Amino acid sequence: IISKKNGVTTSHHIYNPSSSSENHGVVLKNHSTKAKKYKGTIPSSSSNLNKKITSALKATFLTTFLPNGYPDKTPKGYMSYSIWSWIQDLSTQLRAVVATQKVLEGVGVGRQGATALSASLNFIVRDGCGMASTLLFTAITASKFRSDVKRWRLVADLMNDIGISFEVAATLVPKQFFLPMICVGNMCKAICGVAAGACNGAINLHWSKGSDISDINAKFGAQHTVTGALGLVFAAIFAKSISSVSTLTLLSIYASLTLLHIFANVKCMKLIAFDYFNTGRMNTVLDKMLSKRMHTQDVENLIKNDNRIDQKDSVSIDSPSVISRYE
Repeated sequence: IISKKNGVTTSHHIYNPSSSSENHGVVLKNHSTKAKKYKGTIPSSSSNLNKKITSALKATFLTTFLPNGYPDKTPKGYMSYSIWSWIQDLSTQLRAVVATQKVLEGVGVGRQGATALSASLNFIVRDGCGMASTLLFTAITASKFRSDVKRWRLVADLMNDIGISFEVAATLVPKQFFLPMICVGNMCKAICGVAAGACNGAINLHWSKGSDISDINAKFGAQHTVTGALGLVFAAIFAKSISSVSTLTLLSIYASLTLLHIFANVKCMKLIAFDYFNTGRMNTVLDKMLSKRMHTQDVENLIKNDNRIDQKDSVSIDSPSVISRYE
């Protein structure tokens, strides 16, 4: 309210409690509504930290063990292939424990009268036979691996199984046959090394689509390092647990691990789908064509019609990658 007295203008403010309380109430209500609106949406510092740690661990895992572009750019079945490959490695390490024990028993460890010289000579002869078989096998088969990679890879693992089996059985035969047994076993494992090394290059090249071969090799190396470390732990436990079991039980465990290894290898090979024809895949295609259309009468008709093929005479065939999964 403005008033003028003696030429002086003054203003007076009238306080209205009811109006103030209403406005104050509105303000409080608005603040309360905003508080309710943002309640629970502002993350705490601890939850932020947990999310950062989780994302960092996930990123580290992906960059260390999985190829760039996984899973969008990596061929289908990569993770399943890696898992079955880990199972193969673990079963091989456990069986290697049994083989090592038997070989050490055969060379005289723990037996009175055994000398270090005799044990060393046995190992020298065994390793020499393995080197000779490596050179011979390479000279004979070096140019044949590319034509049938998957079967050669399966052959390699079978040879490894045979080699370990010879070493395990070496102490079950008369003493004069111990050295020939471990020599044959090491020769089989050397053949496995040549064939597996040659085939792994083509297999890794298949998985490198969408990435690059160096990245795939590095990631497979990291995976095998971890499985090897885990295998050492399991192998130590396994060695202690089988030290007091009977020979029959030990052989039964060994046979089960061998069958698991073969099964895992077959599963791995079925997951690989090469996109090119080899002799086996081409034979599969030709067999399908011949069984459906290409009978003698059909061939004669095609020749009379100047090799013109009608729509009804056409035969659909699968692509090499589809056929490769059923090899």
